[in-house]
Amino acid sequence: MSYKDVLVHADHAEGTLHPDFSGLLAAARKIGRPVAVVAASAEHLDNLVEQVKRHPVESLCAVETPAGEQLITSELAALTAALDRLVDGDAEKVGAVLLSSGIKCRELAGRLAVRRNMGLIIDAVGLDLVDGAVIVQQSVLGGQYSVASGVNHGAPVICLRPDSVSADVNSPETVVGCMVTRMGIAVPSDADAVVLSTSEHRVLDGRPELNSAPIVIGGGRGLNSAENFGLVQDLADLMGAAVGASRAAVDAGFCDRSLQVGETGQIIEPELYIAVGISGAIQHRVGMQNAKKIIAINTDANAPIFDIADLGIVGDAFTVVPQLMEALRDRAGATS
Repeated sequence: MSYKDVLVHADHAEGTLHPDFSGLLAAARKIGRPVAVVAASAEHLDNLVEQVKRHPVESLCAVETPAGEQLITSELAALTAALDRLVDGDAEKVGAVLLSSGIKCRELAGRLAVRRNMGLIIDAVGLDLVDGAVIVQQSVLGGQYSVASGVNHGAPVICLRPDSVSADVNSPETVVGCMVTRMGIAVPSDADAVVLSTSEHRVLDGRPELNSAPIVIGGGRGLNSAENFGLVQDLADLMGAAVGASRAAVDAGFCDRSLQVGETGQIIEPELYIAVGISGAIQHRVGMQNAKKIIAINTDANAPIFDIADLGIVGDAFTVVPQLMEALRDRAGATS
């Protein structure tokens, strides 16, 4: 069976490649030959090309977009041009297009699918090649079931959840002889609104990104106040972890909404998730139940979070967490 090209979108922010890229490449290798595409202005393009080349990819399409940020118009034009170059008049040459599942990438995927009459599958958690067809797994009904699906015309455009497919165990190394094809595009000046300025709503705190961190400490309504939520942040800083939160904690104003984990927040799959004062409502469990290990701390022995926890601690977080932090500091001191 011959493998087809799989176009892999290399998302980035201000010249830094998104960590999801490694997982997308690993997923692409399961179903075909990965061909990466990165689109950026001249200011960042060369640097991004070097970042992509440090991953195991043999072919890269580097598209220089016009200066000035035009929402996603330039990036969509670049992705479309790269796809058309691969297709080269024969749609059967391309097996799929893979993107991450962020809001911007979902819009890119939808617009690309409409432009090229391709099938669209959002929020995939896995994919395989079965009898030459790409079959995608999705988690449905609050994570209680999984379904397999495909498209009945054209190659699928697929948005893959972060960490759904494990990246290569070995550290990425530059692929000798990686073929880089450079392209330029022209975007009509009236094609879209232009972004005049941007600003971060949440001040960067130096912690790992929530959707890619190996360890996440989640805080819930059981912490009672925004001041007490600092206990979760202190534990996260000690463990080098990211901070997450339940919807109840966010709605109560304990923390920023960008930290929300759950069906209406971020879907994460860290190596370790520690739930502090979180009852475990299904809305939250959907967002973190695929963590490799789950530790729950709650005063209610009947809290639903204990149903999925690998280790449950029935106790007051204001007693348990300081004891845990003291033990971690003692252990760090003993090994230094």
